[in-house]
Amino acid sequence: MHNRKLPTHVFSEGAPDDFDELMGSVLGEVTLHLNGDPTEAFNALASARVLITSRSGFSYLAGIVNSHLKIAPPFWHHIPDADGWIQATLDGEFELWH
Repeated sequence: MHNRKLPTHVFSEGAPDDFDELMGSVLGEVTLHLNGDPTEAFNALASARVLITSRSGFSYLAGIVNSHLKIAPPFWHHIPDADGWIQATLDGEFELWH
């Protein structure tokens, strides 16, 4: 298996230096989309080929309408036990295949 680093897009609020830990990390190329239009952010999340949600209702709702792969941490919302949803641990670990 190849350790390919895929482009990562982060949609959030804040200053670029709030995300220093992500920049240059194992994620590879990270593009920040900060303080932007919520509708544009939602549309990007809802159509992502792989969506890694946060513990927010905004990204959870985008996951509900997204028809691709979703990776979600434990959250007070129920993570659907359905194709396309993968439960991650709080430290970000998950299994693609059982």
